[in-house]
Amino acid sequence: MSQNKITKDDRFIIIQNPLGFKVTLCPLGASIYSIFIGEDVMTLTPKKYEDFANKKFYYGSTIGPMCARALDGKYVINGKEYFLKPNNGNICLHSGDDGFSNQIFKYEINDLQESTEVIFTLLVPDMSIGFPGDCKLLVKYIISDNSYDLNHIVSYSSSKDTSVSLTNHTFFSLSSKHNKDLDLFINSSNHVPLNGETLLPEEKMVPVDDVTNFKKPKPVFKDLQDPSIFNDKRYGYDHNFVLDSVNFDIPSVVLSNNKYKLEIFTDYSSIHIYSCNYNDNIEFINSDPGQYRGLAIEPQVALTKVRVLKANQSLTHKSLYKFTKK
Repeated sequence: MSQNKITKDDRFIIIQNPLGFKVTLCPLGASIYSIFIGEDVMTLTPKKYEDFANKKFYYGSTIGPMCARALDGKYVINGKEYFLKPNNGNICLHSGDDGFSNQIFKYEINDLQESTEVIFTLLVPDMSIGFPGDCKLLVKYIISDNSYDLNHIVSYSSSKDTSVSLTNHTFFSLSSKHNKDLDLFINSSNHVPLNGETLLPEEKMVPVDDVTNFKKPKPVFKDLQDPSIFNDKRYGYDHNFVLDSVNFDIPSVVLSNNKYKLEIFTDYSSIHIYSCNYNDNIEFINSDPGQYRGLAIEPQVALTKVRVLKANQSLTHKSLYKFTKK
């Protein structure tokens, strides 16, 4: 059996291994609430559960069935129009208020030989949250008892053709209080531009420029307030970076500071980066007030087109979050 310590209450499942790596998960949104190494928090985590549960901000949540923006809530499958209720002006963001981030998942905990897995499941009846098909979502987290690794696996299926694009929306800080202390590498030479007015993806790729190029590690804050991305709509990075290769054997993203390094390995085709661009007046563990307190790193399918999952087929994606002490 694993040497991990497992505790739970009405809100959280806490897994801590002998190295002091502690992952707190939540059935609301099959979410990552926090990740600690010893006393250092790796994630941007609200101090109050009520702030975490306010899914306007999606801290650590599983996002879907569609992790994107839909103008007037409209999306199309096989030529047929469907509509979701907007939740951000005339935009439906991340599938709206009924999306996966606001759903309570069932879960089971399996204590294995050298790891612990927590498996969240959700059954969604046809059109009950605005998407066709009786759908099943599985979200699995695996915590080893001898490393600072967190494995993340998602699986999704539907009885009808349906629209799907999933991600996890955890903000990472590596115990830094501000993005100015973080360096970022992304294995990407292209990104999907967002419309300057609607922030909807333009369904094309453009090469990265000096501001959006992270092929060589650079400080997140170096170009964060450049006029090309800092304007009355965006205030920083909110970019979908298309990966140069889909290769689980090499890191797609590396985030680091003077104390920790986070490598993210994934079989998704893109990484969405959001630099915490707004002051939401929430108190976080070990964080300064204001903007730019963490970095959302969201593995997902590139936003160049709507993804349709065929009836009775399934998709599976995996990511590995590998933390290292320097």
